[in-house]
Order: sequence, then structure tokens, then C-alpha cells
Amino acid sequence: MIVLGDGDPNVNAFDVNPPAGPLRNSGGQFQGYFGGFAATPIGPHHFIAASHIGQPVGSVFTFRGINYTALNPSSVTGSDFLIWQVNETFPIWAPLFIGGGPVGPYDPMVPDPPGFETGRPLVAWGNGRKRGTAITGETFQGWPWGEADFRLRWGVNVVADTVRDSGGFHGSYVHATFDAAGGLGDFECHLAEFDSSGAMFIREAGVWKLAGIHYAVDTYYLDQTGPGTLTAFLFDARGLWEDVSGGGRSPIAGSAPVPSGFYSTRISAYLPAILQIIGSSSAAITTFPQWQSACFTPAEITANTEAAATADPEGDGLPNLAEYAFGAAPFAPSAEVRPTASIVTVSSQRYAAISYRRARGLTDVTYAVEVSSDLQNWSSGTGTSTLISDTPDGDTNLVVVRDNTPLGSGVLRRSLRVRVTQP
Repeated sequence: MIVLGDGDPNVNAFDVNPPAGPLRNSGGQFQGYFGGFAATPIGPHHFIAASHIGQPVGSVFTFRGINYTALNPSSVTGSDFLIWQVNETFPIWAPLFIGGGPVGPYDPMVPDPPGFETGRPLVAWGNGRKRGTAITGETFQGWPWGEADFRLRWGVNVVADTVRDSGGFHGSYVHATFDAAGGLGDFECHLAEFDSSGAMFIREAGVWKLAGIHYAVDTYYLDQTGPGTLTAFLFDARGLWEDVSGGGRSPIAGSAPVPSGFYSTRISAYLPAILQIIGSSSAAITTFPQWQSACFTPAEITANTEAAATADPEGDGLPNLAEYAFGAAPFAPSAEVRPTASIVTVSSQRYAAISYRRARGLTDVTYAVEVSSDLQNWSSGTGTSTLISDTPDGDTNLVVVRDNTPLGSGVLRRSLRVRVTQP
């Protein structure tokens, strides 16, 4: 795992420089070590790894300093996933990216559902190689794979698209490119050998969720027929050769840089099979404690300061309970989910209205729209307001509620607010 801006192996090492700010707790807390590779707990008694790393039954999975014995591996048809069982109970586990996941088993002959991952920022994790001495030339630039030190590192990128593998698995993958021009800054990343089985996290409804397990990188050749491959982090592969459909190789040319990329097996495409193995309760976040476990470390939860329902870690004016209820992120400013006021017209009469985001599937919060004429006395219920709509919009539902008292005719001011409470 390397990043664009700096060859210092410490700059993106989790033990020295973990992600901060909006990227805080973006997956590193869920990474363990499995035979030199990374792997991720996804349920109380299950963790997921790449099948191609070839670990035998009885191997040790080390998570948060505790050793677990890997037992009873379950493969997921059409994928590079291998889900392992442990007898003990993991203290925390990663939530799963749901997106537009299918409702039935993976079928390589059926097109993927829409790429809900496409265009979203990601944080990638891996234990792979450092970068070597820079490659310079007339038509390609980058760095060759360097020394392997099996140290957990991280980087950022953006999902370019979701793709199907035309090889043996016919699997579904999240794809990102090392383009050096996407505005991602010094921490734009690429993968190398031993980053296999590491995790890709994407934020969904404010929560960083496991969206992929690293599978492969683009492969390029030094000539048209020779066996030599260039194992490198490339932000421009022009001048090299690549495999083409139907056999043979084609030279890489053109007027614009051609970046190499990496591929992570897509969690959402195989969701039904994964949930059948681990239990559906391990996927959805339905309670505030589950949201806390996904967003904060055990130490932060125990301290009950930044993780408390009333805390506001990033200082955007929304306490954690509101961030949870509105599908927002606790470490990133969330202005886009704040309730907004508007005026709606019904039967030629104008009413004050309010719109807010509702995180789907929550079981322990109540939303109440309250109405006031003086900002001192507030009332709520069916007699004071009317639901206009509650419709899916991205990762959340957009709810619109109007006042029951029309504007005008002596009504000088009407105010609405959303109160979020727990039972």
C-alpha cells in the first residue's frame, strides 16, 4: 500500500499516522492479521479474507492483540471471498456496505445491480509492499513494488466503477485508479502484493462500512510476447502492453496518461450469501449502540465522551444521536442533513414545511415534528402537522412534513423543528 505524495513508509502507517478528521475510524479498527495478510471480522464469530491468499484451517487470526483459530471456512460462489468461523466472540466487527445489493444469489450471467459504490470516496487498507525507486521515461511514470514489511497502511481513492471479471470467477469488483489527478491529494493510494485480503471501506448513511476485499491490480507487460510483467504503482502506463479480449496483447498509447488500478471483490454483490453464513443481524445498523460500535473504538465508547449521544465530536452543531438518526457522519461536518424549511401550497393555501433525512431501518429512535407560533410553546402530533412524503433518496429517506395551520389571515409566524428521541 503506497500513497502518491510521500515514499516515507511511516506517512500512512496505521500505528503512527492513522486517518484523522472525516476519515477517523474508517476501517483500521476492524483490521486483523491473517498469515501476513489483513482480514476483517464481519460478525460475532466470523471474519472475511481473500480466498487466494491460501491460508489453511487452523491458522491464527490475530485481532486487537488476541489470537483466534480459523475454522470451518465457507466460500461464496463466484467470488474470491472465504468466510472463516472462530469459537470465541469478537469484541467488534465491521458493518457491511449494503448499497444496491441483490436480493438473491450471485449469478455470473445476470448483470450487476446499479453501482451504488461508483463515485464514492473510499479508504483502503493493506499489509503490502512499500514503493521502490521512481520509474521515469518518455511515456510512463510511477514506482515499482518495493520491500515487503507486512505493516498495516491506509490510503484514499474514489470508486471509478464496478466491473465484472472475465476470468475464472466471473466475479464482481469495485475498481479504483491511481490517476494522480483526481484532487485526492497526497494520500491517493495504490495496492501491491500482500495487500490482498485487505479491506476497502465506503461511507454509507454516515458510517464507514466494509465494501470490498482486495483481489487484484492491473497487470502490464514490457513487450508484446515476452513473459515479463511490470509490477508497479503506475499513474501512466503508456509504452507498456496489456492483455486484450480474445488473446494477445495491445500497446498502451494515447494523448492522456493511462493510470493503473486495483480491484476489490464487491461485498454488496454477494450480500445474500454472506448474510446466510454470518446471520443477517451482523449487517444492518438498527440501534444506537451498533452505530457507536461502527463509528467509534471500544476505548472511545467506554470513555463515553466523544461517543456519547449528546457529544458533538466535529463541532457541527449536531449531537451524535442526531447524526445517527439523520444518517450523518460523526467526524465530518454534516450541513447537508440539517432539516430545511420551505413553503408548500395545498389547495391554494400556503403552509410552512420542514424536510429532514431519516436513516432507514432504525428501531430505537422517534422523530417528531414540532410546531410553534412563538418559539416558546411547541406542539406535535397529527393535529398539528401532516406528512407529505417519506421517500428513499440516496442512503436515507427524505421526509417532508407541513404545518396544519395555513399562513396568512393574521398568522404572522410559524416555526417547525424536528425532535429526535430515544425510548
